[in-house]
Amino acid sequence: MQETFSVCFLGDTGVGKTTLVSALSKDSPLYKAPINVCVSLYKDRTIEWWDFSGAKKHESLRGIFYKYFDGYVLVHDLSNARSYRNLQDWEKEIAPWLHDSYGCLSSVEFPLLLFGNKSDLVPGKGPCGSALSASVSDSAWTDFLDKVVFNPAKPEIKAANRNLESFSEEEDSPTSLFSRIKSWWRPENLPLFKA
Repeated sequence: MQETFSVCFLGDTGVGKTTLVSALSKDSPLYKAPINVCVSLYKDRTIEWWDFSGAKKHESLRGIFYKYFDGYVLVHDLSNARSYRNLQDWEKEIAPWLHDSYGCLSSVEFPLLLFGNKSDLVPGKGPCGSALSASVSDSAWTDFLDKVVFNPAKPEIKAANRNLESFSEEEDSPTSLFSRIKSWWRPENLPLFKA
């Protein structure tokens, strides 16, 4: 069985997260969905790309689905300075997970990538690209994904997520993580099982 790694994408509405996830995963997300989970392979490992809506109205919904992700990507629009400034708010939103406020993990470092999207509109430096034209810096993603899949703390991350899930609810209860996912989308819309 292949090991699965989850990567969380956050940023303001309209920065191009969904298009970026689609370009990276080669999957077909639902562009109006508040949460998309696309799947692809990287070095014989399964990567789940969790794309969260940046809309304020989905803030509480995001909180329900947050967990200890194996990596985090904060996305901003290079042509929109406000989306860059707002990354501080996004980092605060996931800070309990990044900095282990729940006390499940001891000193685990989570890979975090800051990505400037829409370089076709404003050429920039650093990890940036244009998801629309599928020009995403291979080296930045390779470095990031290598940190994700070769993180020696993976067993601790898995155990922490299992502990959090079992702490608050039984696995088969209607409020477990998978039950919440199934209740949000119709099964035919779940990208997890696409061939």
